[in-house]
This record gives sequence, structure tokens and C-alpha cells, in this order.
Amino acid sequence: MSARLPRSREECVACDASDALALIGRRFHKPEGIIYLDGNSLGPLPHAALARFDEVIQRQWGEGLITSWNKAGWFELPATLGDRLGALIGAAPGQTLVCDTTSINIYK
Repeated sequence: MSARLPRSREECVACDASDALALIGRRFHKPEGIIYLDGNSLGPLPHAALARFDEVIQRQWGEGLITSWNKAGWFELPATLGDRLGALIGAAPGQTLVCDTTSINIYK
């Protein structure tokens, strides 16, 4: 037997309030009064991304300038990200890189 679907706005609000996954929604910025159901776009902005943006743009780029290639590890990012992605696809460390397209890398 399936559960009865809510029939009123009040019942829907009560279901939302008791939803175990509702807390996940608080991790994202959402303009007031918006119901956002677009699943093929960027999606809502995670609050955690804002702090990371500040770190990279203001401190690493803004203050570190060119030194951030070394100090912030920008040179190592293709291998660092490659190792993280590689773990998902079963590759050993050092076997995967995340970088430009082959055509761009040949040009470089």
C-alpha cells in the first residue's frame, strides 16, 4: 500500500518540514520565493563555494598574483585533480590528468 499524497499546501509544508533530506537544501543559496526545478543547468550556488571563491580570487589571485602558480599549487592542479578523478575510474595515482584538450596541449 502506498502512502497518501498530500492534498493541500499545508500538508506539503508539513511533509517538507519532516523530510530527512531537507537540511541538504540549506547548503545552497536560493533567492526568496523561488522554486527551482531546472536539472540541466548550473543549479543553485553552494554556500561553501563562496568561501572557496574568496580564497582563490582574493588571496591566491589578488594577493599572490603570479607566485600562486607555485605557492598555491596551480602548476600541480592537473595531476592533483587527475589523481582524484583517477580514483573514481580505477586508475593508479599519476595515470590521469585533468587539463586542456589534446589539440590545445599540442599547440602549447
